[in-house]
Formats: sequence, structure tokens, C-alpha cells
Amino acid sequence: MENHKLPDDDKHRGYAINAINGTLVGASLVLVCLRVVVRTKITHNFGWDDSLIILALVTAIIVFGMAAESVHQGIGRHVVYLHPQQVAEAVKWNRVGLLPLVLSQMLTKLSICVFLYRIFGLKKKWKWAIYPIALLNVAGAVAALVVVLAECSPVTKFWNQTIQGSCWPRYIGLRIVIFQGGKVLELLKKYTEPDLPHLASSAFCDFALAFLPVVFLWNMHIKKSLKFGIGGLMGLGVL
Repeated sequence: MENHKLPDDDKHRGYAINAINGTLVGASLVLVCLRVVVRTKITHNFGWDDSLIILALVTAIIVFGMAAESVHQGIGRHVVYLHPQQVAEAVKWNRVGLLPLVLSQMLTKLSICVFLYRIFGLKKKWKWAIYPIALLNVAGAVAALVVVLAECSPVTKFWNQTIQGSCWPRYIGLRIVIFQGGKVLELLKKYTEPDLPHLASSAFCDFALAFLPVVFLWNMHIKKSLKFGIGGLMGLGVL
């Protein structure tokens, strides 16, 4: 029988996860609050894009709470130092947290779509450029949510292998990726996270929403330097 050497010490890197998540959520909270103040008190044009980004922030805060609980249960520590019950709880909160995570990502992109529509939607051709991106964003999110909720029956089977039940064959999730036009299939074969099926459509939407403002601004009668400056600022979402 082989002897497996244990890690030298029980390092807990979960604090770094909480610090990063907390910083991002905190920065998002500040920026969204400033946006709401400007839209309600200064420009007086609060719209659906603002409502969607607020909902996205709420779901992001929920994700942060679930991620913090998964860290509390053991995420960030080597599994050999965790009790089986801790492992199950950590996996459970990490799994359930995918639901608001996918919703947050979807709502954020929809907010950007509505924002671009408000600015450039007067021209019919630009409407038909925004609609497919919004629909693809929703379709990718729905596919990911279906995998999260239906991959195992009952759902608790995913984090509790001691109960009776069954889970989908792995190839089903991969076929969802292929259906959505994923180009990272070989990479995805290394993972089993249900959030992965919508990564291809999500990445496409990110790039499309980042570069659409440049296309919209290209024929406007302003200086090229100003075009690139505005387009660059509006396209920061690609990061």
C-alpha cells in the first residue's frame, strides 16, 4: 500500500478569497450607489438599466455571503484536514452560490445592453445588433441554471454522495457547451463545475458589449481621439 505524504501544515487560504470577494463587492456597491445618485438627483433619467444593475449587485452580495460560508466550512484548506461533513457543507454552499452568481452575471450584461439601447437604439440597425447579444446572454444563463438544478436528482446528491440518487453523465454538460459554440471544449473536460456551460456565450457577450460602443461611435462626427477615448471607457467590460 502506498503512503501518501500529507501537506506539511494546515494553511487556510480562504481569508484571501474573502478579501478579494469583499473588495470587489465593496467597490461595486460604491459605484452602483454613485450611479443611482447621479441618475436620480442630477440627470433625472433613472431607467431599466439602473434597476437591472441594482438587482445584479443584490445577487452579487448574496454570492459573497455564500462564498464566505463555504470558506467558513473549509474552502481554502487542503481537503485532508477537513471532516467529511465539512467537505459536504463547503461543496454545498459553493454549488448553491452558482445560482445567484449566474443571475448576477446575466443581469449585469442585460443592464449594459439596455444602456447601449438607450444611447444608440434610435437607429434600427443598432437595435438588431443588441437584441441577439441580450438573447444569447439569457440563453447561456438559463442553460447554466438548468445544469445546476437538474444535473443531480435529488439536487443534494451532488454534495452528499451517501444518499440515493443519480447524476447526469458528464457528456451532457459538454454537449451544452458545444451547442453554445464553445471553443474551449478541451479545457472544459478538466472541470465539472456547472457554471462552465455558459462560459462561451458569456465570453462572447463580454467582448461584443465591449467593442459595440466603438462601432457605434465610429461614424459620429467627433474627433477620433474622443471616439477612442469614449469607446475605450465604455469597453472596459472586456477586462
